[in-house]
Amino acid sequence: MLPNALSRAALVAILALPVPAAAEVPAAAAEAPPPTLPEEPSPGVSDPLPVPPGSKADQELWRSAGEVGNQLIALRHLGHGLHWKVRNEALEARLDAMAKADPDAAPRLRAIRKELSEARAASYADLVSRWPVDKTRVCQYAQLSMRSSMEASVSQDKRAELEHTRGATTRCVELARATLARVKRSTDALAAAVASAEKALATPASSRR
Repeated sequence: MLPNALSRAALVAILALPVPAAAEVPAAAAEAPPPTLPEEPSPGVSDPLPVPPGSKADQELWRSAGEVGNQLIALRHLGHGLHWKVRNEALEARLDAMAKADPDAAPRLRAIRKELSEARAASYADLVSRWPVDKTRVCQYAQLSMRSSMEASVSQDKRAELEHTRGATTRCVELARATLARVKRSTDALAAAVASAEKALATPASSRR
């Protein structure tokens, strides 16, 4: 019984000991900023791949398929961002309210509003319409097929296959470039209209005349 009694007494004594205070964190460490995260890559822009073996013309075509795809995907992302800004910042409604509150500046504000609405409609039509190339991958499949044919033609007689993939890639690049030019026109027009709207909304009433 004695060992148990001693054990209980020792346990009581240990539990009665004061708990040491937690160590204080230095002020500099507490206020230290969080670690900086690595910057995310731009949408649609991928790391460059090694150019496959082949003729200079085929290599240039293969490279063009990737470049036009990156450009078109990035432009599509930009267009969606502009539409989000118009909607999220209520640019059209704010221009209407400003024109109503300022009769002297109303004609100019309504013209800016009209330009913004027309540019937004044109850009929206281009973004949601059916494209002749895949909206997500553009010419990626054609580029991958051409790469495979170029690599195979080095050691095997694959001239017919390479000719086929060369033609398919050429058509895809041509269609993608035409789509890029069309979407860029409407996106640039929307960007300019958004800039004009933001400038007008930021201009004090005394400077609108």
